[in-house]
Amino acid sequence: MINYDLDILFFSKHKLWKLERILEVTNLDKEKFYRILEEFNQKLENQGLKKLEYKNECLAISDKIENFEETRYSINQKTFILSEVERRSLIYLLIFTNESSF
Repeated sequence: MINYDLDILFFSKHKLWKLERILEVTNLDKEKFYRILEEFNQKLENQGLKKLEYKNECLAISDKIENFEETRYSINQKTFILSEVERRSLIYLLIFTNESSF
C-alpha cells in the first residue's frame, strides 16, 4: 500500500524530528505514526537496508535512503515492464474508463 503520510519528513531538509513535531506536521496520531514507521522499517529490513532510527521520541532520517521508491511503494524494477500490446491495452482502458465517468 502506498502511503504519503511521511513524505513531508522524507523530503524535508531536516533529518532529525521530535515526535511532537512529527505529529503536528503530519496530522497523524501517535499510534498511526508508529504503525506507518514500523511498516516502512519492515520493508527496509526485508530488503536488507538500514532501518530509520527512532529513539527517545526522535526520528533520524538518513540523507539518502537506498532504493527509496522501491521500498516506499513495495515494487521492484521489473514491476512496471509492459509489452507494447500491454501498454496499448492499458491506454485504451484508461481512455474508456475516463470517457465513461462523464
